[in-house]
Amino acid sequence: MENLAKHIPRSHAKWVGWLLSQLSDEQIRDCFQSAGYLPEEVDGYTEVVKKRIAALNAL
Repeated sequence: MENLAKHIPRSHAKWVGWLLSQLSDEQIRDCFQSAGYLPEEVDGYTEVVKKRIAALNAL
């Protein structure tokens, strides 16, 4: 996975982060709920995704 990321320009990663940051918490949760995850998993994965989006925006 890290090898893949080495070939992505930083500006592209920031752009993806900007796009993803427009998703609401509810929209992110809905993705996991519709995939059938348990409520506690939905909350956990939602937080992880939000942190990763923030990391992209911090580049």
